[in-house]
Amino acid sequence: MPSNRDMSARPEMTTGSAGGVWQFLGLGVRRSAHWAHPVAALFAFATDVVKPILPHCTVWVLVAALAVIACLLIVIRLKAITMEIGATLIAFCLMTALLSVAVIGLQKVVGGDDGAFARLIPGIEELQKKFGLVATKLDLIQQAQQQEAALAASRDAEVANRLNAMDATLRSIVETTAHEKGVPVEALVQILTRLGETTISTDPAEVERKLDQKVEEYLALRQQVGLLAGNAPNVRARRNEAKADLCGVGTEHIAVFLATFEIVSKADDAFVRKDYTAAMRWYRKAADQGYVAAEFNVGVLYADGQGVAQDYTEAMRWYRKAADQGCALAEFNIGILYRLGDGVAQDYTETMRWSRKAADKGMANAQVEIGGLYADGLGVARDYTEAMRWFRKAADQEDAKAEYDVGYLYTEGNGVAQDYTEAMRWFRKAADQEDAGAQFSIGFLYANGWGVAQDYTEAMRWYRKAADKGVANAQLEIGD
Repeated sequence: MPSNRDMSARPEMTTGSAGGVWQFLGLGVRRSAHWAHPVAALFAFATDVVKPILPHCTVWVLVAALAVIACLLIVIRLKAITMEIGATLIAFCLMTALLSVAVIGLQKVVGGDDGAFARLIPGIEELQKKFGLVATKLDLIQQAQQQEAALAASRDAEVANRLNAMDATLRSIVETTAHEKGVPVEALVQILTRLGETTISTDPAEVERKLDQKVEEYLALRQQVGLLAGNAPNVRARRNEAKADLCGVGTEHIAVFLATFEIVSKADDAFVRKDYTAAMRWYRKAADQGYVAAEFNVGVLYADGQGVAQDYTEAMRWYRKAADQGCALAEFNIGILYRLGDGVAQDYTETMRWSRKAADKGMANAQVEIGGLYADGLGVARDYTEAMRWFRKAADQEDAKAEYDVGYLYTEGNGVAQDYTEAMRWFRKAADQEDAGAQFSIGFLYANGWGVAQDYTEAMRWYRKAADKGVANAQLEIGD
């Protein structure tokens, strides 16, 4: 039966109730479904693909989508556009925002600087290279490196000019100190400049005394790089790290080092006093000026929860700052956070990647970490030969943990022919550095007569050494 209702009339729609809101959104979704969904998905996908050159692009799109929704609601209230058009645009913006949130979450889970899809979908990385996205990022890095080199050259020229401006006596003092102490000449010149001594030559002995004092402080600070590390089980740094100067004062860091010298000294003093709140405050001041060792130390304090609430996410942020300046200690600690899943999703592949960065700089702990990943098959296929190769790299630097690991592989015959004599030799190297596991292993070899004549007295002596360090198996052996 024909209806008397005017078919041209449209029902009024209100967004003032829950039902009205869903009706409003339903209208927008129906009108936009054929184009909004694919376009929104394309937007979200594109923001991830361009992440190498626009790291926060997805966040910007999310904020923009929400801002447009707010504006559209106002415009609809003012009746500047029809309800249908407003609902369609809002549905599109809402879909864009939801997909952007999903991509941001995926980026957090997957990690990586080149976007989530580049790591999940084969061919995306090649697409980025084809359009020059990754290359552009590398170009920016190269440009920054060239600028740093230019600044370094400028500083070198300035140092040379200051050195030439000195009289013969003062120049001789600088050159002799550089030779005897192993301190770069440019560092000595800048130290003298800060002391205001570059034009004073009436009392060379006084100049030399003050210079020696500052040089000792300079050398001490370089050796304190690993001072904060090793206080928590997830952050390891031993004596070889400081010896190798893996996050210290290189030539490119001298200007920042001198500018923050007093600040870092206060931070170090506070740490020694166990005033971690003050240590954090002073290290943060130096870190904010770009001093790489301070950036690393701030990360360690966050990781250990010293002077601040424990926050692995903040620790990771500061480690990355230091790693960007080539700090091997920071690169290693980033790898450890990935291995433990602290502040990031657990990712053994990332652990391997960051450990390799540090290991390539000669860091023994990172070399041990890589050996352990190969031995356990974490992030890579299990490969005892590779494990032995990396353990040996660290053991050649007299790293006790690595020496123990080499000995253990010899006892098991993993990656090498089983050889208890070699195992004993490496265990003794580690035991000489008070490694408890090595001391227990020596006792075990003596007890079984493997690689040595069986000797229960010697076995008990070594078990006691390990037991005194809390090794449970050694305590059990003594009890038996």
